[in-house]
Amino acid sequence: MLPLRPPPRPLLTALAALAALALPAGAPRRAAAESDARLLFEGNPARLRPTALTAWPLVDLRPLFEGAPGEGQAAGGARARERVQGALLAQLSAYGNLALRPPPRALEALTAAPAYARTVELARGLARRGVQAYREVELEQAQAQLESALELFEQCRQREVDPREVAQVTLTLGFVLLEQRHLLRAAGAFESALLLNPRLRLRADFDGPLAYKTFEEARARLTSLSAEELTRLAEPSRAALRRGEHALWLWLTPSGVSATLAVWRGEHMEVRREREGLGGELGGGLGAGAGGGGGEAEEVAAALSRLAGRLWACVPLQRLGADGDERTASVYAAGPSGLLFLRRPVGLVAHVGVEGVAARRVTRWLYVLGGASWSVSGRDAREDLRGDLSVASGHVGSRWVVGGELGEEPTASAAVSLEALWRSAALLSREVGCKFFPPSPTLPPQLCQPSVDLSPLPASLQVGPRVELALTLPLRRPLYAELAAGLSWGLYQLTETPFTLPLTLSLRLGFTRVER
Repeated sequence: MLPLRPPPRPLLTALAALAALALPAGAPRRAAAESDARLLFEGNPARLRPTALTAWPLVDLRPLFEGAPGEGQAAGGARARERVQGALLAQLSAYGNLALRPPPRALEALTAAPAYARTVELARGLARRGVQAYREVELEQAQAQLESALELFEQCRQREVDPREVAQVTLTLGFVLLEQRHLLRAAGAFESALLLNPRLRLRADFDGPLAYKTFEEARARLTSLSAEELTRLAEPSRAALRRGEHALWLWLTPSGVSATLAVWRGEHMEVRREREGLGGELGGGLGAGAGGGGGEAEEVAAALSRLAGRLWACVPLQRLGADGDERTASVYAAGPSGLLFLRRPVGLVAHVGVEGVAARRVTRWLYVLGGASWSVSGRDAREDLRGDLSVASGHVGSRWVVGGELGEEPTASAAVSLEALWRSAALLSREVGCKFFPPSPTLPPQLCQPSVDLSPLPASLQVGPRVELALTLPLRRPLYAELAAGLSWGLYQLTETPFTLPLTLSLRLGFTRVER
């Protein structure tokens, strides 16, 4: 019987939309589910962010139990490995909340890292010098260089890319330790080499009786272990997982498939081990190519489905607005701002003020934005304005973010808001009017007398759109700095008396608020 699992995301979304349309107009709608599981099963996956899961290539440990694997067995093992891995990853891909990265993409991302090639080349150079020192019977020097090479291979995770290369260096280290009569450490090196490449074998007539005996004893100890104990030893000793990364390792054993899932939960890594026994069906259903029996293939598929269901249950669900256990939920910022009027004949006029904004996360790139500002113009030297001119505004709208987490990474954003803008009353000299309006028979320039002719500028309220572009740079968490420039249609409507194209510039200091 197959385990219960959630349907794919498109089906959930369609069912949710049909359920919403089926409700009568006056019927109360159910409140949003609080549980992540309810969100998934009740058709609201839009509030869940797909969890990234990296799958590494499956390792076939079955040759470890064979006396001398041949070419035919190697080909059959490769087919079984590919089919088991493909079937299991296909089962995991069916879960709508998983963003699965298959082994080819995982290896490509690993080898594309800038430091990978340099680290591998350095490790290979140390390994070559270690082998040369071993041939020259410089055992201590050989041991130091081979151990350093293995540490570098571990740092760049070369065992995921080509475990046979790492196995060969480990095997050589075992020979060096054996020559130094460190028998227990040599046996441990042989075990590590076998777990990386289960097809390794020694010959007594070529490698020596002691090496052959120690190697075979190490292989016998491994084959006497249970599948769980064996795969526990085969796990990467120091998985170099980054924060928030989830990784899956798979092994094929004579008794079935074993899996190790390493996931980040908060500040620590949690390791879960799962195993599914396939028994005799493994060879007939998957190992013999496409000609396996139908019943056996069905048993294998059902077993892999059960294993995929248990693995999926161990992967944490991630809501939008949560990275691992936390992610930026909202941001707040305030700082000085100014109004710049950038058109002749006034030239440049600045109004200084302050501004504050708050943004609440809705989706990965979209925030709901609200803000308010106030600015005032000082009286100019020629006293064209006979009183301070104040401007206050409030706006609400949406903000689209590009480049990372708002307030936590360098980002660019664009906001479109609806703004209500109020301008205070002031007295304006006729000379300002003469600057803006061409001379006419009714208003010759020689009649402008700023000390006598004054025009009132009444208070006004305008409502219109506001557009803003901003650059955000993170400081010490949770602080960030932001430089913003905006255009206000409401203020532009008010500029028919002396002002034209108004530009708002703001420099803000803000902080992020995180939900757990």
